[in-house]
Amino acid sequence: MAEPAETTPTTTPARTRSGIGPKGIVALVIAVLALIIVFQNTASRDVHFLFWKASMPVWVWLGAMLLAGYIIGSIFPLFRRRGRTKK
Repeated sequence: MAEPAETTPTTTPARTRSGIGPKGIVALVIAVLALIIVFQNTASRDVHFLFWKASMPVWVWLGAMLLAGYIIGSIFPLFRRRGRTKK
């Protein structure tokens, strides 16, 4: 009796994509806009909070507020909507 020939699964090579995808384009646009904001806001400004006074470039203040919002959003995930439930 002849033994059946072993078959090896055929694999097709993975497709390689050249160029930037849609997510890359969006990330690039956001990065360019962020750089424009930074370079247009290099002047120092004073910020008064309670009895503190600090002077830094505006882009540093914007970055600090962005970071504060990110931290607050991470600490309090209860305020995020995950999905609507049917009643």
